[in-house]
Amino acid sequence: MRDVFSLKYLPKKKREIISFSIYFFIFILLFLSDLLTKIFMYNALIDKKGMSFVAIPYLFDMTLVFNNGAAWNMLSDQRWLLATISVVGFLLFFYVFIFLFTKLKRADKIGVILAAAGSLGNLIDRMGFSFNAGIYKNGVIDFIQFHFWKSFPVFNLADTFLVLGVILLVISNVIYLIKQSGKSQKQIEASDLQDKLKDCEKNKSE
Repeated sequence: MRDVFSLKYLPKKKREIISFSIYFFIFILLFLSDLLTKIFMYNALIDKKGMSFVAIPYLFDMTLVFNNGAAWNMLSDQRWLLATISVVGFLLFFYVFIFLFTKLKRADKIGVILAAAGSLGNLIDRMGFSFNAGIYKNGVIDFIQFHFWKSFPVFNLADTFLVLGVILLVISNVIYLIKQSGKSQKQIEASDLQDKLKDCEKNKSE
């Protein structure tokens, strides 16, 4: 029975528009989840700065910190440099998402929207800190801490999205290159076999 809810029965252009809209909606949800959790954690923990609260036993704690640099406090107080890096990162991923969407594999699409949402979240943080605006005036808001790895930098959802997105993109493209390499090798072997067969036929005819 024909599945009337399947996109594959729609014209290609409509499928692309619907697919893009779904991924863009997910991108917005990811960005908003990062923004809203920062606002919530700031209001909930601002009077308890530096104190840790168990979120998931043995896995994650909630600890409000304000980060003036990158991970492990690298580039501390280099506000505009970090803001510029965030702008470049977001524009790169967003460009790929907007203009190369139809050429991307599914895994790449997921990776790109994760990375783009994370980059935008970091961009808002950096710009807010650079202009001393609102909840960002003291630095980027981080609040997720590994319970079992206290020395690891406290992070936020934007960091998580960005890292997962980049990892997914790397894995996806490494797998693609491996497959392409295998196909190329098979093509070479097939070509060599055809050449040998032609040589055999030529020798027989002689």
